[in-house]
Amino acid sequence: MRPTVMSLLCAGCLGSFPAAAQEAARQHEVEVLLSKASWNFFWEQTDQPVPSAGASKGAMDFFRRGGKFVGRTTHMVAGNCEFEVVVRDDGFIFEWCGGYRMPQSFVSLDRTDTNFPFKNIAAPRKVWFQPK
Repeated sequence: MRPTVMSLLCAGCLGSFPAAAQEAARQHEVEVLLSKASWNFFWEQTDQPVPSAGASKGAMDFFRRGGKFVGRTTHMVAGNCEFEVVVRDDGFIFEWCGGYRMPQSFVSLDRTDTNFPFKNIAAPRKVWFQPK
C-alpha cells in the first residue's frame, strides 16, 4: 500500500505535538519561577521529605537576560554567582557556586506542592525551592 500525501502530512504533524507540549511545559516553568521576586532554597542530607530547621539555606532570583534564562544566588555565605538555568519540561538544572563544590542539580516541578513546588528529594542530599 502506497502512503498518501495526507498520511505523510499527518505523520509529520504527530511528531510535532510532543515537542510543542515540551516547549509549553518549559515556558510554564519559566513563568512559575519568574512569578516570584525571589526563592528560598534549602539543601540537606536527610531522609525527611521537607527541610528541617537545621537545613542549609540560600536565596535565588531568576530573570531573563537576552535570550537566556538566568539564576542568581543571593545571601550565600560562600559567595554569590549568576548562571544559565537549563529549563526542561519536567524541572530545571541549576549550578552550585561560591565555595560549594557540588555538581549541577536537577529539581522537578511538583504542581501539587505550593510550599516547595520545585525539589529533588530522590537523592541523599535533597534540595527544595520555596517561593518567598
